[in-house]
Amino acid sequence: MDGQHPVPDPIPTKAGPLEYRLYDHLPQGARDIRTAVFMEEQGFRVEFDQTDDSCWHLLAFDKNQAVGTCRFYPTSHDQAKDFTIGRVAIVKDHRGQGIGASIINHAEQAIANLGGRVIRLHAQEQAMGFYHKLGYLAQGPRDYDEDCPHRWMVKELTPASHPQANVNLTHTGARALTAKD
Repeated sequence: MDGQHPVPDPIPTKAGPLEYRLYDHLPQGARDIRTAVFMEEQGFRVEFDQTDDSCWHLLAFDKNQAVGTCRFYPTSHDQAKDFTIGRVAIVKDHRGQGIGASIINHAEQAIANLGGRVIRLHAQEQAMGFYHKLGYLAQGPRDYDEDCPHRWMVKELTPASHPQANVNLTHTGARALTAKD
């Protein structure tokens, strides 16, 4: 599997056992999910950007069907100890089954493996309760992305918060999973 790596699922979901894959490029499954959720359902005009070329994309599969995605990348804060998670999306008929929390957990594990200590995300205000339950705290004032209210949220990782952070997420593809990027 060039450019992807299967990831074990440590969090049970109501959807049953899912397969998780980490990509070093924007896979078509992530593109399809983000188009459906952000552009078709929510009406965003611009969904894809240059950041997609320089981050990792995580996809959740249910019976070989891509059902959820997110992306993450190191930010310039504190010598790549800070990371940003974004573009978290679950297909409509798989929502409410724990897949979103599981995807976030997988991304946090990968970030912990990279030595990350702080994660930031730019949450739509309607999703802030979801992120708050996962340990993220609102930071700074409200701002808008295409007329949709957002707030930055932050979470500090600790070894106790991710005891399974030793999951090997090293890429075998074109770009290694390192914090040096």
